[in-house]
Amino acid sequence: MAKILITGACGLVGKKICSGLLKRENEVIGTDAKADEYNEGKEGYKFVKATGRDRAVFEELFKNEHFDVVVH
Repeated sequence: MAKILITGACGLVGKKICSGLLKRENEVIGTDAKADEYNEGKEGYKFVKATGRDRAVFEELFKNEHFDVVVH
């Protein structure tokens, strides 16, 4: 099981990528400017509100999480 960061996780493509990765039992942390209910509540999914300009949020994520893959 990989830990994967997905930026733009609530967009049309991002939410499908998250869903597919969750079906393969990966741990997914999704970031986006606003939440979407598509993957909310699924096991292994965590949402963090952040845009590409929220440097402090991403610094904290990379400090505390050990990602195997980043999809941007």
